[in-house]
Parts: sequence; structure tokens; C-alpha cells
Amino acid sequence: MRIYHSTRKNRRQFLALTTLKVNEFDELLPFFRDSASLVFETMNEFGQPRLRKFKFTSRMHFQSYEEMLFFALYYLKTNPFQEEAGAMFGMYQSQVSRWANRLEPILSQALALAGCLPTQDPQVLAELPGGPKLMDVTERPIDRPADGGRQKAYYSGKKKAFHKEHGDNQRESSNRVLGPHHGGQRA
Repeated sequence: MRIYHSTRKNRRQFLALTTLKVNEFDELLPFFRDSASLVFETMNEFGQPRLRKFKFTSRMHFQSYEEMLFFALYYLKTNPFQEEAGAMFGMYQSQVSRWANRLEPILSQALALAGCLPTQDPQVLAELPGGPKLMDVTERPIDRPADGGRQKAYYSGKKKAFHKEHGDNQRESSNRVLGPHHGGQRA
């Protein structure tokens, strides 16, 4: 896959497409390789039991675990149309969908093994070294509660619609928290 090798040489472009610097990508790679090899030793790309030993072949879309990790990071970061990703990586739309669905849990497992999963738990954030932590909270539309007390708790007075702040439990933390997002219209 030429796109991985050419992008790896351009550090700025690599960061823009994956959110990782090349050295961070290299640090994550062993965890991804371990997670992916466990999955692909027993299952094929369709999620069916494997009949033969797994190995990279010239017929595969990916020639290495590096290319698999690059595709997974690119797909999750940029959220492209599957046709667009297919054109970029030389796949059909259905293959992009299949690979994205297969690689996402493998990437999550690799991030967990590397200790890099994001957290929303205020106690975990409070234990981290450094200054104040910032958390982004987003208001989400909800159905109007029938109970008057609950209505008052969810209604901010700024809008006609009722909203619940996603991540509201973080407000009790001693950390600084960003306010609710007020952009956009409700469809």
C-alpha cells in the first residue's frame, strides 16, 4: 500500500491523517500487532473460523500490520465516505466497511493494552499528574420529563428544548470543565 509508505515520510501529513506522530505510531504498533495476530490466527477477515494459517499475501489489501493500523487510525480519525476510503486504499466500499468493522475492536484492544484509552471518569483524571483537566460536555436533546422536579433539573432556561449534558457527572469533580456546546440546530 503506497499511501502508508509515502505518508510515513511526510510527518505533518501522517499526523493529520492518524492523530499520531510517527514515533507514537511505532510505540502503538507492537500492541496492535499482538491484538491483531490473536484475532487473525483464529478468524479470517469475514469473522469466520480460519482453515489455514494466517500470513500476508500479495492478494490481501494490507501487506503488513503497519498498513492495517494506518488504515484503522485514518478511518476513525477522518471518518471518510467508504467510497472515498476505498479509492484511497484500493478497495471496494464493502471491503472498507468490513475491514473498518474488523479493525476497530482490535485497535481498541491495542489501545487498552498500551494504556492509552481515553477516560471520562473524574477520579481517574484527578489522579493524573499535571494541572487542571479539561472535559468537553455536549448537550443532547431529550424528551421532556413528566415530573416537574426533573423538568427543572434539565431545563437551562436558555432554550425551549430540554437537554441533558452528556458527561454531566464530571461537573462534580474539582477539575475545570468546559461548558455545554450550544452550536447547531436540532433537526
